[in-house]
Amino acid sequence: TAFWLPWPHTRRSSRLNKYVSAQKRLSIFSAPNVLVLHLKRFDFLRARSGKIDRHIAFEDTLDLSPYLSEGNKDTRPLYELYAVLVHLGHSLYSGHYIAFVKTADGQWYEMDDSAVRAVGAADVLRQRAYMLFYRRRLCKEQAPPPPPLESSLGQRNSEPDNKR
Repeated sequence: TAFWLPWPHTRRSSRLNKYVSAQKRLSIFSAPNVLVLHLKRFDFLRARSGKIDRHIAFEDTLDLSPYLSEGNKDTRPLYELYAVLVHLGHSLYSGHYIAFVKTADGQWYEMDDSAVRAVGAADVLRQRAYMLFYRRRLCKEQAPPPPPLESSLGQRNSEPDNKR
């Protein structure tokens, strides 16, 4: 996705012999298996740095197709949300972190130090997220084959520990 850069991010066009607006495009060359999005929550540029505390909407599924580099052959870069990290507090100097984690059976849990409680997906999507953790959905044809039994168990050494 491309966006126009504001002044003073212009460039001089030798063809037009004047300054013109610049356009910037960010794209993803290769879609990862795990995608971690760090949302800007702290502002260091203002006279008084502080926390940006407004809600930023996010979804439990994500399609990276529109953000892939041109010519990318990846056909289905689909992701599902599996964890959300939230910073509670009013400044970058103090606060508390809690996490929301989705189990393999689809149940969401809020993790707050030693307290754990089940929550609904709607509760998770209402959070003021600091970091979002997505894992790639694999179609059956994309799923890697299971590792051979020997490599997943490792080689056992027949020597006792004190002889190594």
